[in-house]
Amino acid sequence: MFSLTPFYLLVSATLINAAPVLVSRDVLDAASLLKNGQDAQNLNAQFQNLTTADACTAGQVACINGDLANCVNTKWQTQGCPSSLSCFAVPLVSQPGTNVTCTSEKNALSTIQSTGASNQIAVASDSSDDDTCDPDTDDNGDDDTCDS
Repeated sequence: MFSLTPFYLLVSATLINAAPVLVSRDVLDAASLLKNGQDAQNLNAQFQNLTTADACTAGQVACINGDLANCVNTKWQTQGCPSSLSCFAVPLVSQPGTNVTCTSEKNALSTIQSTGASNQIAVASDSSDDDTCDPDTDDNGDDDTCDS
């Protein structure tokens, strides 16, 4: 019986070492990662003006005054974050989207920065992507310019 033990350990060690290690990690391309970061920044900007009196749709999640908020029956219900944490939208890094969660400001900013987005937690999206101003359309001779 003692002579089989070393053989058994050798076979066991070989089987364990021969087993393939499968680690499934989704990786986003740079453009998708950046979009997640910018989406998180946009949400954080929207959250800055959100109050518990604002309308919502059941199931929505947001941050209100640093607290995590869930919409229940069209009303925001808040729950405080643990000490030293606040509510932020943070980008997901392995799939498209964002997550609204309690985290430190430092962690939220670091996660946003890791996507390639600007070094800010909240940045409102520019909804005027299309330049709808056409400077010389009135034919009055003035060199019209677009107001910014």
